[in-house]
Amino acid sequence: MPILFFWGTALRYFLGLLLFILSLGSSYLISLNSSYPDLFKHICESVEDSYFQVDREFNAWIKNCYLQSEQNDGVFFDKKSLLNALVKDVNFYFGGLGVSHLYLSPPVESNEILFHRVTDTGIRVRLVDGHFIVSEIIESSPAATSKLKEGDEIVGKDGYELQFTSDVRSPGLFTVRSGKEQFDLQVDGAQFQIDNRPKLHTFTERPEVAVLKIPSFEGRYQGKGLFESDYWKSIARQLQNRSKVIVDLRQNYGGNFAAMLRAASSFYCKPRSLGSIIQPRRIDLRPEGYFPDTLDGYSQLDALDQYQEIKLVSFDGYPCYRGPLIILVDSATASVSEIFAEGLKERAQTKIMGQPTSGSVLVARREELFRLGPGYVLNIPIASYFSPKGVDLESEGVRPEKIIYYDLELERQAKDTFIEAALKEFRNF
Repeated sequence: MPILFFWGTALRYFLGLLLFILSLGSSYLISLNSSYPDLFKHICESVEDSYFQVDREFNAWIKNCYLQSEQNDGVFFDKKSLLNALVKDVNFYFGGLGVSHLYLSPPVESNEILFHRVTDTGIRVRLVDGHFIVSEIIESSPAATSKLKEGDEIVGKDGYELQFTSDVRSPGLFTVRSGKEQFDLQVDGAQFQIDNRPKLHTFTERPEVAVLKIPSFEGRYQGKGLFESDYWKSIARQLQNRSKVIVDLRQNYGGNFAAMLRAASSFYCKPRSLGSIIQPRRIDLRPEGYFPDTLDGYSQLDALDQYQEIKLVSFDGYPCYRGPLIILVDSATASVSEIFAEGLKERAQTKIMGQPTSGSVLVARREELFRLGPGYVLNIPIASYFSPKGVDLESEGVRPEKIIYYDLELERQAKDTFIEAALKEFRNF
């Protein structure tokens, strides 16, 4: 009898504990899943408060945003899966408005955009006529110590054909074709920082030509801004020693206005307008002002908080190149890099070549959403850009004077089709 009593008591305690645990788990899941509509609604509220243009289309869209926040049919068992779904759903809904710079970026993407800190293989490829050709191997990356080289073709990965150019960024067993040789190569992933500062490249056979590669106008490297004044002036002084310059803005998604204006200042030899930023909703502000020559983002936000129109004018005090200039752009050239290209169209002896740019020139304010967690950043368009001739480039982009298409045979020889086309074009100046 005592034994039966003991086991009966133990069973009751066990069942009670189990029910308590299940109750806690159930409460957690209910609380977790109920946070989805609250977070979505919070994002809608932020957009409604700051979005640059309020009209009938936006009013209908924001009203539906609140309705959309209640439409989650999924069940989440952890916060990570909820946040992943939220980012996906929010950005899908944002796409319906059809404007640039309206998106929610997760920590990994924010890290890459702001600090150029990535975790991947370091392989970059171009898709040319259905072939994935290695276009770059980033220094300090895992791929930099492998036998892979520019011009090689990535035939497959882990036994499958590649689907997207981004597939090569994650680790795996790559099937590589190098000339007539084909081999398998394991490339792992690692975290590293990309040095996206502007850099000059020269040619042994064409010493009079310099290629200025500008991967980004935003971010920092080793604690300094990419266009830190002394560093940029040293680059600009080297330009003065060349008789022909190519500025490569391909894949440059934009960034800091002051950085872009510093770059423009070394091609316009005196202050020159590159257009204006206009905030149609902020009628409470002073009529017009200018961005200061500082990379400090807070100073630029301060200008946006003071002036309805901010004129983009290049600066004094930078070494200046006066000769023939070709600017290369592509469909991934976006934001302030498009403003740079459009603004330099008015410069003498300047030609834009490549492919039409993305047409993503709305000016966005970044808001870190601490309710989601560190690194989740909401980008909200707050202003429009107009060119020196008053043209709104949003959705239109910059139209090159000469279109270039990648040539497979050149790329396999590790020759950049766009650079080769620019070198030939200098004969027409």
